[in-house]
Amino acid sequence: MDKALMKRIDKMVAEIYAHKVEPGFSEEVRRRENFAGHRPRTNRAMLRYLCELIAYSQGAKDVLVKDDFGDLAEAMANYDPDAVVKLRAEDVLAEYWHRLGALRYKRKIVSMRGCALVINELKARRTPLPRLIKSSGLPEALLESEDIDRFWSAFSAVQSTLKQVGMPFFSSFTSLCHLLMAMGYPSSKPDLTVMRTSRALSIAPARKTYGDGWHYVTVRAMQQYSVARGIKMQVLDLYFMIRGGQSGVRHLVDGSYPPYVAEAAAGGRRGGRRAKVIPF
Repeated sequence: MDKALMKRIDKMVAEIYAHKVEPGFSEEVRRRENFAGHRPRTNRAMLRYLCELIAYSQGAKDVLVKDDFGDLAEAMANYDPDAVVKLRAEDVLAEYWHRLGALRYKRKIVSMRGCALVINELKARRTPLPRLIKSSGLPEALLESEDIDRFWSAFSAVQSTLKQVGMPFFSSFTSLCHLLMAMGYPSSKPDLTVMRTSRALSIAPARKTYGDGWHYVTVRAMQQYSVARGIKMQVLDLYFMIRGGQSGVRHLVDGSYPPYVAEAAAGGRRGGRRAKVIPF
């Protein structure tokens, strides 16, 4: 890993640590260090988890989404894949959207139904999604540089299969990275917040939007730092989220944290708290 980049990440980590707010910061770090991953054992549980990850995505406010979970379960037939595939998205939207507005985008309902279709397709192939991912050879942890190469080789294989069976949402680079992190694999979701940090660290160039190429460069750089410093990817992801100003973790540092002070001086948002960080 580039030594200059490692020093920049070291500096970011040290600065966040110097401004941490306890006990919240240490509790969140400990939660992430102990996080073994969500590996649903039934197709119903798998569909529920995929639906919840979709619900939290694309800028949906986490507290509001969580409040709608009871309505979402009702709309999605209690996450029974056989029942969900029989639903028509337009009927679900007509009956439930006024109670599910926190999801922000109606197309998420279409994606959720699509996930049920794929879950049943993989069931027919006798390769449930958790087994498909586990059998790909994805490393459970990153202990050496070769593990990073193994990760991306397996990632490509899983993504190829998901595209082949028509998996909505999670066949995309960013969402698959998120799913793997949520299942406990050494990944990070390269969303707007993480990419903001990537730009600040000069991993990615300054621009408004990024394609999958820069998403890959960012996650791989995080993995290289993870191996070099022995820090779990889920914990490093927290540092990137804090530096990028993700609203669910801003309260974990104090008001004198320099990037937030600079942001406020430039006329940006001043913070605000949310009850819970989006799940992974």
